[in-house]
Amino acid sequence: MLNFLGKWARSSEFSSDIPIYRGRPLAPKSPSILQSVFETVQEGLFVIEVNPQGYFFVKNNPSLVTMLGIRQASLQGLRPQDCLPPAIAEPLCSTCLGCLTHRQSKQYEMHQSEVDGGKILLITLAPVLLGESSPHHVVGACQDISLQKQSEASLKQQVKRENLLRTITQRIRESLHLPDVLQTTAEEVRTCLQVDQCLIFRCTPSGDAHPAAQSQTEEAPQRQPISIPKDWLAERYQAPRGGSPVVTNDTQTISLSPAVRQFVDHYPIRASISVPILEQNHLWGLLVVHECFAPRPWSSEEIFLLQQLADQVGIAIQQAQLYQQVQTLNAHLEDQVKERTQQLQQSLEFASLLKRITDKMHASLDEDQILQTVVLEIGNALNATYCDIALYDPSGQTCRITHEFSAVDLSLLNETIVMAESRCPDVYTQLFKGSLCQFCLLDRGGNYPSLPDTLALAIPIADDQNLVLGDIWIHRPQIDCFNEEEVRLVEQIAIQCAISMRQARLYQSSQGQVKELARINHIKDDFISTISHELRTPMSNMKMAIHMLRINLNNLEKQADYVNILEQECYRETALIDDLLNLQRLELSQQIPHWEKIVLPAWLRSLLEGFSSRILAQQQRLEVEIPDDLGDFWTDPQALSRVLMELLNNACKYTPPEERIIFRAQSQGSLLQVEISNFGTEIPAQELPRVFDKFYRVPRQDRWQQGGTGLGLALVQKTVTWLGGEINVESHSQQTTFRVKLPSPTFPQPPNN
Repeated sequence: MLNFLGKWARSSEFSSDIPIYRGRPLAPKSPSILQSVFETVQEGLFVIEVNPQGYFFVKNNPSLVTMLGIRQASLQGLRPQDCLPPAIAEPLCSTCLGCLTHRQSKQYEMHQSEVDGGKILLITLAPVLLGESSPHHVVGACQDISLQKQSEASLKQQVKRENLLRTITQRIRESLHLPDVLQTTAEEVRTCLQVDQCLIFRCTPSGDAHPAAQSQTEEAPQRQPISIPKDWLAERYQAPRGGSPVVTNDTQTISLSPAVRQFVDHYPIRASISVPILEQNHLWGLLVVHECFAPRPWSSEEIFLLQQLADQVGIAIQQAQLYQQVQTLNAHLEDQVKERTQQLQQSLEFASLLKRITDKMHASLDEDQILQTVVLEIGNALNATYCDIALYDPSGQTCRITHEFSAVDLSLLNETIVMAESRCPDVYTQLFKGSLCQFCLLDRGGNYPSLPDTLALAIPIADDQNLVLGDIWIHRPQIDCFNEEEVRLVEQIAIQCAISMRQARLYQSSQGQVKELARINHIKDDFISTISHELRTPMSNMKMAIHMLRINLNNLEKQADYVNILEQECYRETALIDDLLNLQRLELSQQIPHWEKIVLPAWLRSLLEGFSSRILAQQQRLEVEIPDDLGDFWTDPQALSRVLMELLNNACKYTPPEERIIFRAQSQGSLLQVEISNFGTEIPAQELPRVFDKFYRVPRQDRWQQGGTGLGLALVQKTVTWLGGEINVESHSQQTTFRVKLPSPTFPQPPNN
């Protein structure tokens, strides 16, 4: 292969045989062609012979001396150490020796000094093997690989920068929490660029930039971060320079404003790079690196790296903000879901509560029990401080608290509130219109002295005819407002409460009617029994007297007795019938009084003489108080006599022995007032309103078992009313008094007797 070195072409490898390639003969090797190639090739070629005297150049081409920067055109016969610098000669000789020793090719790189051109040369050496003898020649090639090395270095630097950028970017994106992202960026950039400080500033609406993250070495001065001045930020990062980095190799060599100089001296800053961080083409902040102690010439690779990192930080900031927005939206949605779930849960609980309360109300027809159930259930369900139900009087002027729930030391049960004089008259106005009210109760006086400042909810209890029966008031702390679900619940409870109250009152009314019907039926039965007895007794006596007359027709004395019995029983029967007829006529107003003028003192004393024997027989005392100056009085004597006789009969009937009966008459202007009082007994208070009812008799009051029809006092009341007067009764302290007041009639012309 070295035919151009004809002097050493003695091996079979340099024979005259024509080489064959793929079955076709190649052109014969021509020493002139090889010599031409040897002379014109760009690589430096050379041959070195090794003998006992040393290493000698045998052959070289012009490219070699050009690469090595040698002035000689030919190195033939020269030793390397004689014509080459030691830095080139020594490695060349040692490599030739190794190549011959190991009988294999070797390569090494040779770096020339800046004086020699600063090239990087690739030296390739190969031993020339001729048969079995030891090699004595080395063929060498020298290639300038400076551009290749520069490209490799640039490529390695780019790969390193991209790996570094990828590593930092990965570290940045490991977190979506913005403070963590910024702090990681500051630490990684400071470590990567080997600077004293790295800070990230965030722009504010006021125009300056506040520090958001900081990382510094232990040797860097410990300073409290301060904001970048507004004017410096506006000068360097507003259009048209908005996205350009600001590079300062030495802050001592540039002119700065006082505010900026103060900022530089604070950290301190000797050299810096400030790269804008953009978010959607808007200035978000700055990525700043500082050298604190000495100037630093920043390389374009460092500036480019910071720009790329700033872009990544901008992307990370945008992602973090988007993530924060997503988190905020998720949190908002979760809150909405929780709120909706709570509302749904509350709605279900309130529906269950409403059903439970409604079932309890419908299960009872007792109004007190219904209202107590309502107030307790509402108070517990709504965590009320105080809750009450007040019922309105028919006039609509006052209300009375009938039921309450209290979680504090307060009780207003049975309190009566005058609505117009209350602290909240406007509230009652709204309640009467059927509207609810929710308001803050700040005044602690009035009816609620023990309650703190509370929020009150007042809801009317109105029936289907919009008649307000009462109200429900609920109090609880102001921080706990009533929501729509709670208000709706109380409204529905109030509606059900009104329905249940109406049903309970109808039930109570029907029960009262049933009791009244039962009472009337009992009176009817009692009357029928009494009237039957009263009618049958005289008839029996009369029948017996007639039978005895037949037996004793010849005994005149006994006949006279039996005739008297017949006469008395006939009179008794006639009187009973007359009472019934008179009562009927009085009720139908079919009769007018027969007015006569009587002398009251004499007429009254004559009336009382008939009772003397009966009073003595029953061991009673009659006290009479009749003034002599009573004078004359116009009345119906028969009707007045019937009234007074019935009242005296009742007094005798119900007065115990040894007790008094007082008859008192007096004049009050044109009125005659007669009082008949008996002692030793009294009519129960619950029976007083019924003593004038037809067929009614006070239970267990007839000491002498004299019986009666129950028509006497009813006939008395009707008669007194017929005469234009009035009668009343009072009974207490073992004394009963009937008081009759009769007016003297006024006639246009005095009637004839």
